[in-house]
Amino acid sequence: MSAGEQPSTLYEFGPFRVDLQKEILFRDGKPVPLTPKAFQILLVLIRHGTEMVSKSDLMNAVWPDTFVEEANLSRNIFLLRKALGEGPQDHRYVLTVPGRGYRLAESVQLVPRTQQGTGKVTEQTDDLSIVGASQSRIQFRVEDRPRRAWITITGIVALALAGLISWRLWPHHSS
Repeated sequence: MSAGEQPSTLYEFGPFRVDLQKEILFRDGKPVPLTPKAFQILLVLIRHGTEMVSKSDLMNAVWPDTFVEEANLSRNIFLLRKALGEGPQDHRYVLTVPGRGYRLAESVQLVPRTQQGTGKVTEQTDDLSIVGASQSRIQFRVEDRPRRAWITITGIVALALAGLISWRLWPHHSS
């Protein structure tokens, strides 16, 4: 490991390990595919241990500065549960607190890191609050393009009708 490189912080629950620096979830040593938002939800839940996290707190942590509907949270909870191997009625790791939020079913353990080449274990003392630090900021602009298109089309049709009416009503002189 180079002088500037920091060892990964690992957390463990059940058969899973979470590498915070690499943002990877492992099950029995194999990487588990997980969308970025589902991974961020997992990190918020890890930070709170078995304590309940409200839906609004989860949405604010994962989608800061962005308005999202609760359906986005539900969809990403579904994806997280699927990645963890949970079925529709089998919630072994992520529990729903009806009408309020979510929590982990198991406590999370910090995995002590070993010093490379020495085999000595050094205690990891990082505060769990750094988990939520990796967030993305999304900005978007909503344009009502269909309305603009209808206004343009209506204007063209109105001009065509006005031209047709004036052509029909205007007296034509034959030479």
